[in-house]
Amino acid sequence: LYFTSTIPQSLLYQLQYEETTQVQLAIVLLIELENIDQSYWKLYLELLPKNDPSQPLFWKDHSELQSPLIVNSIMGSLNYLQSKKDFLEQLLQVTELFPSLTSKKDETSLFDLFVWSFYLVSSRAFQFTIGGTSVHAMVPLADLINHGFPTSDGTMIEVNNNNFGGVEMLTSSTQNMLSDDTELFVEYQSNESTSTAVFLYRYGIVNADYETYTKGDYIILRYGQTSYTVHGNNGSISGLDSSTQSISSSIPQLQEKIQKAIQYLPTSLEDDKKALLIATKAAVADPKTTTTMTTLLIRIRYKQILHKLQNWIASGAPPSLTDKQPVDHSDALYWLDITNY
Repeated sequence: LYFTSTIPQSLLYQLQYEETTQVQLAIVLLIELENIDQSYWKLYLELLPKNDPSQPLFWKDHSELQSPLIVNSIMGSLNYLQSKKDFLEQLLQVTELFPSLTSKKDETSLFDLFVWSFYLVSSRAFQFTIGGTSVHAMVPLADLINHGFPTSDGTMIEVNNNNFGGVEMLTSSTQNMLSDDTELFVEYQSNESTSTAVFLYRYGIVNADYETYTKGDYIILRYGQTSYTVHGNNGSISGLDSSTQSISSSIPQLQEKIQKAIQYLPTSLEDDKKALLIATKAAVADPKTTTTMTTLLIRIRYKQILHKLQNWIASGAPPSLTDKQPVDHSDALYWLDITNY
């Protein structure tokens, strides 16, 4: 299922040339859902989840993440979707597209459905090249497969479109015969380099093993006029500013300030780990409580990095400062200015 010309000509130009392929597909998905009984994709559409408590786009309160940086990224996504309201209201005027909503003059319901539809696209759609054009497409069956870590045992699959207008799902290895009950996995994004924060607000998933960090997992530490990224996977510290100086010259001040910053956090690392044990048991009984478990896993990750940094500095042998590296600040787990502690 991908973008087609089922949109009226009056709106087709705007949708084709002014919106992203994800927005295009989200709106096409909305139209198919509104006319589900006549849709070719009826059986597939009925399988799609109606809600996802793990997806932060649908949370009423994001404060429990205790990370303004991640909250800003989530709100940025919501604000982007809010900017599409005018176009949605234009769609609502086309009565044949949304007859049930149009009869109620229900702009709010249409926007809520659009947020849900956009989430389905951003978390499930594959990106293909069809007719020389890059598009996002929903692929029945393939989008039911869970995210996994790359392995060589044949359980990872790749999803690609072929030259005959279809889709191929190929295992990563032809050397091993898989039993009927073997679970297959697909890599949504690179586990190695994608931040846990991105997996959270794009897919609503967080690796339950909080001791495992990717290269994308880091916090941003601001001290005076200098910013550093502190990486969780190997403890490397990278300068972000041209004014970055050796961190060694600031060890005494940093040690004291980081200690104070940790003390001022709303909850301690130990408290979060204890709460996670309780939340994990609760989530087994009631999946709706997974939000608590997710927020705790995020908090534990960035607090562990702070504690590691404190231990590195206390040892008198902090990691060497690497060259300035460009990073996307929105992908960071945490941002902390310790200047005034």
